[in-house]
Amino acid sequence: MATAAAVREALIRAIAETRASSVPEIEQSIRDAGGDDAVTIKSKFAEAVIARLETMFSRQLPAPADLDRTQFATIGALLFLLTPILQGV
Repeated sequence: MATAAAVREALIRAIAETRASSVPEIEQSIRDAGGDDAVTIKSKFAEAVIARLETMFSRQLPAPADLDRTQFATIGALLFLLTPILQGV
């Protein structure tokens, strides 16, 4: 069972890998934008990030095509959606 902090860490790592950036660069861009809820994500990018998380956690997750846009529109929204799933809640 993953903690909320572990889910966020994995999400940031998946974003960094997808963007070919470092985790510190992603963390800084999140801070610069104003936090997790201020960083928007496009559906194709969310799809790639979710695929990486599926590999990391060996678990099938909802695809953006199966979700309402608001459920993956920001990093915060993805965390809100994925944390309970990955915690087994």
